[in-house]
Amino acid sequence: MSYSDQAAMRAELNQVKLKLREAGVQLDHYFKWHLGEVYWNPVGFDFTCEDPKRLQQVADKSDQLAIDSIDMPGYDPWRKGGVLSVGFSQVGKPPHVHLDIAINRPGLCRVYVLPHGATLHRDDWGRAISNYDRDPIVRKVTRALALLRLPLERYGIHATKVYRRPEPEGFDFDVNDPDGLLKAAAAIPQLARDDKRDPEGKVAAGVTLGTGYREVGYGPRLHLEVAQNGKGNVHIDLEGWVVGKDAWGRGIYDWVHGVSHHFPEDLLPGYVGRPLVGAWRGIEWRPSLGVEHGRDRDDAKAGWRAHLGFVFNF
Repeated sequence: MSYSDQAAMRAELNQVKLKLREAGVQLDHYFKWHLGEVYWNPVGFDFTCEDPKRLQQVADKSDQLAIDSIDMPGYDPWRKGGVLSVGFSQVGKPPHVHLDIAINRPGLCRVYVLPHGATLHRDDWGRAISNYDRDPIVRKVTRALALLRLPLERYGIHATKVYRRPEPEGFDFDVNDPDGLLKAAAAIPQLARDDKRDPEGKVAAGVTLGTGYREVGYGPRLHLEVAQNGKGNVHIDLEGWVVGKDAWGRGIYDWVHGVSHHFPEDLLPGYVGRPLVGAWRGIEWRPSLGVEHGRDRDDAKAGWRAHLGFVFNF
């Protein structure tokens, strides 16, 4: 490594230490510590501390840090190596510094900077929560997933944006363990996968972020999307259109219901900016979209026709 490269590396690591000091923990001159492995995505480093108990006490007392035991985004050597830890994240807007102190490897610690994520606050118990954690839509959707035995908090979820009507209610999120979340979703009987290698699954996943799982059934149904980069979305569609899944976990779709109900009630309102389903004085209305193949009496060839309108129920 050239001298200029070494200087650049020292500057990067110094910024991490300064960020940690900003959060209330100063390593230099206050602790005896030794630099370990350095990494760049995210930027940070492992280190050994001769007094990890006091380090944890200092982090606990800082009002700029909150307990947040998460996995490092992307490849996490601690998770792979079975290292258990207590973690602290900086409160406020990103970027956040994050400190981990190992429990089953005394003296082993690490610190890194997360450039993205939600604005974090410290609750009355010292835990890190985001602006969205108390949002009623986040709680509603999270509870619906928990009823399917898929607790999002287990995978290090931070909500980053909430969607309200006329779009399907739900939220975007950052997840620390996307692989673990996808594996858990695949094991749930009520969730079917949009397989992009399959023609039908590719069409169904046309606007899906990463890998999508849909709850089987009609009516309000969950739709979970998770990408390998740790981004995701989960929402409740008004009209589910997956009627089952095959032996490989791929969704089996009711395309007629998808075109006539899911598209006009879940997808189209988001584009036009207003709900298209409503009721007034006992009269209900909803959009109707139909597709047919045939030909008129005077036409030589058959063709496809689409019909868009409204259905009123009295």
